[in-house]
Amino acid sequence: MKYTSLDKQWAIGGPTRGQSQKSPRKATAVHDDEEQVAQRQYRIQQRVQAMQPRDAAAKLTGRAARARGALLWSRVFLWAGVVLIVIPTVGQAVSALVGRPTSGLGTGQTVLADLLILVVGAPAMGYVTWATYWGWIWTWRWAGRLGGYLGGLGLLLVPFFLWILATIALIYGVLGGGIYEWHKARQLVAEAKGLA
Repeated sequence: MKYTSLDKQWAIGGPTRGQSQKSPRKATAVHDDEEQVAQRQYRIQQRVQAMQPRDAAAKLTGRAARARGALLWSRVFLWAGVVLIVIPTVGQAVSALVGRPTSGLGTGQTVLADLLILVVGAPAMGYVTWATYWGWIWTWRWAGRLGGYLGGLGLLLVPFFLWILATIALIYGVLGGGIYEWHKARQLVAEAKGLA
């Protein structure tokens, strides 16, 4: 902004005789500055608004990637639970058929019991491991928040109460929390696919 002699007089000692209280040149310059500031603020606001969807999409994409990983790991836990019960049960049935039953039951009864374990126990064990995995995700998130509130003391307490956290994860997951967490993760992945 350039100053005129009138502006210099105003700065030195105020208006001289015959001058008004406000300099017309100065008022125009201030008005122009206000318009420029308003335009600059509007452009900045437009840029921020344009960036927000990208930031939200980036956050959603990052959360969706973690959810996809969790969905993959939940399948791994599901099949690990099934395998953990199938292998010993099949081994027991084979040993009963070969002639060395591991229980006091007869061969036919042992094989029938093993078949029942395979039909009922394998899906149940798969569900329990799968649901506990999802319960563990929720429990660990909760424990992390609690640890954040407790500060350094939380870092000392979490390992001591790890078995309590595992129990909470098992109970929460098996009693429906696992299905809820799984459903949330699937919705998040579907939402991210909708943005892509």
